Parts: sequence; structure tokens; C-alpha cells
Amino acid sequence: MKKNLCVTVLFICLSLVCLITTSFSAQAGASQMSVDAAKAAVRANDIADCNNLMGLHVWYHASFLNSIEVEKCWVKTPEYKKTASWAQNARYWIGMDNIKAYYGAVTPYEQTKGGFQFHVTTTGVVEVAEDRKTAKGVWYTPGAIGMGGSVQGMWERYGIDFVNENGVWKIWHLHVYTDFSYSLKAGSGNGGMGGPGGGGAPAGVAPTGAPPTGAPGAQSGQAEKFGTESKQVAPGGGGGQGPNVAAQATAEVGYTELGDNSHADLIPRPPEPYKTFSDTWSYGDPDEVKMFSGGYKEWSEIKAKYKK
Repeated sequence: MKKNLCVTVLFICLSLVCLITTSFSAQAGASQMSVDAAKAAVRANDIADCNNLMGLHVWYHASFLNSIEVEKCWVKTPEYKKTASWAQNARYWIGMDNIKAYYGAVTPYEQTKGGFQFHVTTTGVVEVAEDRKTAKGVWYTPGAIGMGGSVQGMWERYGIDFVNENGVWKIWHLHVYTDFSYSLKAGSGNGGMGGPGGGGAPAGVAPTGAPPTGAPGAQSGQAEKFGTESKQVAPGGGGGQGPNVAAQATAEVGYTELGDNSHADLIPRPPEPYKTFSDTWSYGDPDEVKMFSGGYKEWSEIKAKYKK
């Protein structure tokens, strides 16, 4: 009798232990699921915010409101303002003062008559750092611009670094990589307007220097050779001139327009998962194209060299 009672008590105790263990495991599992779900929700929201920011860039730029874009969408923290950049194929405007003067200058409304510019964003890839201080994204951007009856198609790429300023995502580095442009209207002039110009007048007029690929005198696949300044003509041939702001850096190996001699390099390279910004590359780095051109190199192969 006593033996049976002991066995019964032991069985009850073991059952209780199993129930308690299962309960704790279930609670721990549910807690972990809750944490994972919360992280996924935050990540999804961050990615949506970055995509919305690029959408705002498109809409403000399309309305010749680069000045408002710079005010609302770009970094404001001193440390980031100093290193912010807006870049074309081979030139980099560094620092918010230079970006505002070149890209974000106010365009008088009367100068926009007869002009338009629209660059849509497609095939976006966004990666948010584990520490949520920065994020990176790439987009393809086909579009069209028009001035004085001349209409040009343009195919370009975006590489963007974002910064989280007090919970709000802002643009830190914006790089425009021009693949090619072409005339959409017979007799409208040459087929190459180059990358978008500064904000003092509508974007799209080629900077001084050699014409872009496809234009008379240009060689297929040749990089744009920029001068020390950029001059724009107001839409409709009004003779307006944009800001005369020199680039603060020129890439030794700039991004080349597509042509007979070009290669389909993976540039800008889509972002990869990273913990903090020091673990990755920057789309605002003048050495970026040099790092990634010449084939499909994995980031791990050049990481040590990049972080010298």
C-alpha cells in the first residue's frame, strides 16, 4: 500500500514538473515570438519610411522644388550635414551648404514654364542596419525631361544612404548614376542631356565638358568629363543660369554611361545586411565605383581593403 502511494505521489510530482516546464517553455517561446514580431514590424516600418522618402524626392524634384526637398528630406544633424553628399557620375557635392547651393537652390516659378522632369523609382532594395542608425537603398529610375519643346528620355540609378535622426529617416548621401539619355522627339537636338543638373534651374542640362554618350562627339561607354562648374539654361530658352558651385570631389574612376565599350557591373551594389555603418560601404564615397567595377566581386573579398 505504501509502495503504491509512493509511486502515485512520484508520478504526480513528475507530471507537475512536466506541466511547469512546458508552461515555462511555452511562455518563453511566446515571448521570443513577440520580440521577433516587434523587430519585424519596426524593420518593415523603417523600409516603408525610406521608400516614402524616395517618393517625396521624386515628387519635389518633378515640381522643381529641390529647395523644399533639401529642407524636408535631408539631414540636419551637424555631423551628418558636414558629410552629406549629392553626386553625379563622377562629381560629388559634399556638405549641405554646397548641396543647397548646387542642387537645392530655389527655382523661380516663372522659369519652369515649358519645362518638366520626372524620374520614377523602381526595383527598390532597402537594408536597415541592426543598430537602426542608418539604412541603405538602391533604385532604378527611368524618366523623361523636357525643355523648350525638346524631350529627352533618361535611364539612371540611385544609391542612397539614410540616417535616422531622432526616429525620422533622412537622406544623407544621394548618388545619381546616369546610364544613357536619348531624344524622344524628332529634330529636338542631340540625344544626350546627361545627369540631372543643379536646382537653380530645371535639371537635365549636361554640365560643361565632353558630351554624354550618344551625343555628337561622344564615345560609347565613355565617362562624362565634367568641368569645374555647371551651367543650366532656363526652360524655354530664357537664358537663365544655375548656381556656379564647383564639385568638392571628383571620382578617379567615375561611373560610365552604357555603350559599346561598357560592362554591366553591379553598380551601385545593392545593400547587404550590416550591423552598423562602419561595417559597410558608402554610396557617397568617390572610390565606390573603383571598388566594385570589373566583375561581380563579393563584398567579403574587398572588405578588409575597404576598411584600411
